[in-house]
Amino acid sequence: MMLLGIGAVAAVAVDRWLLPQVLPTSTGPAIERTERGPTDPPLVWIAGSLDEIGETQLILRDGEGPPIAVERFSGGATRFFEEEGGDWRQLEEEEVDGVTTGQEACIEALADGEAFLAIRVFLDRTCAPV
Repeated sequence: MMLLGIGAVAAVAVDRWLLPQVLPTSTGPAIERTERGPTDPPLVWIAGSLDEIGETQLILRDGEGPPIAVERFSGGATRFFEEEGGDWRQLEEEEVDGVTTGQEACIEALADGEAFLAIRVFLDRTCAPV
């Protein structure tokens, strides 16, 4: 038991004092957070590479991990953005049809049980803080 305690203290010491703190960063304009009410479903941010882009869903993949299905709201309610001139510009519906697989994306989504519902999709962007 004593060795376990010594090992834990040593691990914390190495983590705190010897290893530099490395935070992931993203370039580009900051993303404003959506205002939520107390009864709204949880809001999540999902990052990855667009594997599939369909009319009703998006498939994201983070590295070699499993695919993540994210449903799209109908009627263009899921909004897509790209960086333009240091700010985010919302894509027109015709432009969304031109989005290609392989692009990095940060998706703001509602978590509804096991399903994710995309609110906003930021193209060529990771979800790391700026």
